[in-house]
Amino acid sequence: MGGPGGEALAVGGGTEPVVGLEAAGEAALVRPADGPADAGDRLVGVQEQDGRVLGAELGQVGHGRQPGGGLEQPYQVTRGEVQLGGQASQRPGAGDVGFEQAHRLHDRRMRQRGLAGPCPAGLRDGPAELAEQEHQAADDVGPVQRGRAVPQRGQRAEVSKAIADGGFPGDISQADITARVVHSDIAAAGEFESGKPWLNRLFANIDWGQRGNFISVPTDCPQRDERLGWLGDAQVFARTACYNRDVAAFFGKWLDDVADAQLGSGAFTDIAPVLNLRGAGAPAWADAGVIVPWTVWKMYGDTGILHRYFTAMTRWMDFLERANPDYLRTRELGNSYNDWLAPGGNDDTPHELLATAYWAYDAALMADIAEATGRPDDAAGYRTLWAKIRSAFADAFVGSDGHIASRTQTAYVLGLHMNLVPEEVRQCAADHLVEAIRRADWHLTTGFAGVGYLLPVLSGTGHVDVAYRLLEQESMPSWRYMVEAGATTIWERWDGWTSQHGFQSPWMNSFNHYSLGSVGEWLYRFLLGIDQAPGTAGFGQLLLRPHPGGSLSWARGSYRSVRGPVSTGWRRAGDRFTFRVELPPNVTASVRIPSGQAAEVRDARGNPPASVASFPGAPDAQEAVFRVGSGVHEFSGPAMTDSGSSR
Repeated sequence: MGGPGGEALAVGGGTEPVVGLEAAGEAALVRPADGPADAGDRLVGVQEQDGRVLGAELGQVGHGRQPGGGLEQPYQVTRGEVQLGGQASQRPGAGDVGFEQAHRLHDRRMRQRGLAGPCPAGLRDGPAELAEQEHQAADDVGPVQRGRAVPQRGQRAEVSKAIADGGFPGDISQADITARVVHSDIAAAGEFESGKPWLNRLFANIDWGQRGNFISVPTDCPQRDERLGWLGDAQVFARTACYNRDVAAFFGKWLDDVADAQLGSGAFTDIAPVLNLRGAGAPAWADAGVIVPWTVWKMYGDTGILHRYFTAMTRWMDFLERANPDYLRTRELGNSYNDWLAPGGNDDTPHELLATAYWAYDAALMADIAEATGRPDDAAGYRTLWAKIRSAFADAFVGSDGHIASRTQTAYVLGLHMNLVPEEVRQCAADHLVEAIRRADWHLTTGFAGVGYLLPVLSGTGHVDVAYRLLEQESMPSWRYMVEAGATTIWERWDGWTSQHGFQSPWMNSFNHYSLGSVGEWLYRFLLGIDQAPGTAGFGQLLLRPHPGGSLSWARGSYRSVRGPVSTGWRRAGDRFTFRVELPPNVTASVRIPSGQAAEVRDARGNPPASVASFPGAPDAQEAVFRVGSGVHEFSGPAMTDSGSSR
């Protein structure tokens, strides 16, 4: 039987062909010579370079040369798989486990399409890592090079064409299709479980959204033709990302992209790497150039990342100060996305308010960064800059009664989180935030720029009950609404789908965006109570302060820090509250147990607390303070009452 162009295709070095070939572009169906079209196992060869194809009937043993110039390899076909072997000296990587896995991986991909066959040409020297090879099965039938899947131009279209032209044997059923997960090598670091299945699903959705988007760069979504490393999305999700998974190396690599893309003016771009969008300097987006390095340092304690990008960060700060000498960020705002995708399109937060708040936040973080890297003069300079911006912000946007201009939830959240509200009206501003939430019928109204700070601000200003009310809110907009609607990742829009109106705009409506999943940080730091002592980095000194509330009766979880796993769990049963922690070696922790009668809380040995303090999550609650080291510790006492609730 002839191959493409009528030439005979010999396999195994013999003169008699053992397979026939039907041309279908670059993808070819092969079957036993002289056999009917539906006989035997179908093998696929991808023609490349010299056009030679390795293929054989089931059970065939022989030698064949790889397309693309590889040396001859012994093969045996078993159950439709071509098993390659041979001496490593014959071909670099041959016989290596990674090399063989690459061949088997390709065969599995072929079977996903109802086809089975030899690995395509161009398999380079191994080993090959399966996690990197399993790359969007619909897109890559290509070889593996240096541990990465390398899609070959045209192969997807050609294989699809072969199937469309009748190359797929029989009907496609669910059993014929296997989904493959692909993401960068970011090992799981966090765990969470509670007595609420919907909340556990929310946590899983946040993690799946991260996995689906952290592919070399933190993309906005994996399914749209965008797939860009948006800085705003990354900065608001950065701490959640660190709690969920080990992203130290991932963010280190991506920050190279951010620094490489920085403009000569000092402005950070909206996306990195820069591909087709040229915007730069957008508030809450460009600020990622400071926020993400600071977050990585806080989570992992590595000052190397601060040293590495310090010059880029100072250039950004110089750019802002040159453009805004009056310390209100009203100029050079770039695309100014503001509080992107606030519910209902009601983004009423003034652009200059949001921009100035983020500039002040940058200045405060830069003071920390300079101090951590041994630059005391720079630290003092940035503290002075922060004070000037804070004063300008208060004069321009904060009233004497604590109201903040526009009175949006995001305006209050940014002013409070970034410590821009004068201390004497800070609690008034927090109460106004609760009033804004009440006006929205106990719903959130924050978009990308404010959502990550909403529940932490509430929990830190005596309103943890309101934080839980938003968390447990069942109607749209809310996290729970997504879950109850069947979401398996986090949506781009709060109203991506509603029971009243169906799908949102088909032009921009992703169901796998991680930004609104920044609530994950609150689940770890506040609900579970896994946090660090103020002014520290790297989880050597811990602050373990759980925030029970809502209808939740128990929760437990852990974070695998650079110093080892930190585990916590709590339970409310009747009027008793129990908190259990497990700490790795060489760490210390201040454990703070919220209680209506904190002096009566005891550890497992019956010891009373070292002191009693006010609990920041509720106005009438106290906390019992214990100091502990590594090991397992348990504390119990009267549960926190609901007095002072804002409901």
